[in-house]
Amino acid sequence: MVTCMFEKHVKMKVKSKIYLIPIKAICASPFQPRRIFDKDELDSLSRSIAHNGLLVPISVREKSEHRYELIAGERRLRACENLGLNEIPAMIEQMDEDVSAIMTFTENVQRKDLNYFEEAQGIKKIMEVTGYNQAKVCTMLDMSQSTVANKLRLLRLEDEIKEMVMKYGFGERITRALLQLSTKELQIRACNFIYNKNLTAAKAEEYIHQLVLTVTKGNKRKPIFSDYRLIFNGFDRVIEDIKKTGLTVHAKKSEEEHYMCYTIKVEKTQNNKQTLKSR
Repeated sequence: MVTCMFEKHVKMKVKSKIYLIPIKAICASPFQPRRIFDKDELDSLSRSIAHNGLLVPISVREKSEHRYELIAGERRLRACENLGLNEIPAMIEQMDEDVSAIMTFTENVQRKDLNYFEEAQGIKKIMEVTGYNQAKVCTMLDMSQSTVANKLRLLRLEDEIKEMVMKYGFGERITRALLQLSTKELQIRACNFIYNKNLTAAKAEEYIHQLVLTVTKGNKRKPIFSDYRLIFNGFDRVIEDIKKTGLTVHAKKSEEEHYMCYTIKVEKTQNNKQTLKSR
């Protein structure tokens, strides 16, 4: 009786319908940040789908008549292809290219197994396609601007260094520290030393900093660090000294693709004026 009344008075909302779509009619997303798909994991997923069926449909958007672009579920799609299936359950979403790019990137990031270079490349791709600046992309991805800027900086490393840090299993913090070194040779030297000595991220940063100082000391006219944010370290120290005088100081750093900005504001309050007069 309760069941009948429920069916009579409650209408379920349908967000997306599920269709059986020919796998050959689906093309990969150009915004897919993932470049490496673990074969063993795909084989395991294929066996699970063969035994239990595909429990979660993929998501696609219509590109043209009877042609679709994948939004989410590339591993599921590949696993079904491995099984020789001709069709796959899919939800057809109505969205434009910008939203599709964000959805594809977010779906992959939430899986937590993207490496940081794939994340950075995915963010860069979104910016190129949408024309959005870092601030806009940060809002859409719910990431801080410093996080996005730091990830994009990693793409400055040459492919040989990228392959080396992945091979050695370095985290993003160590890899980012390598950007302080201006030549590939120094970066390779640092990578080998950090790996052979099994340094922690903190110890690796300390080693790289000392390497910067050592080489710079021997070549005064040509500093080897290419990370311009180091220049602002001096500003930070000056601001701390100003604060010690009792003045209220606000400092803000922001970074775009082609420039960096450091804004310093000193409040014109009565307390600050009295502080200045007393000195």
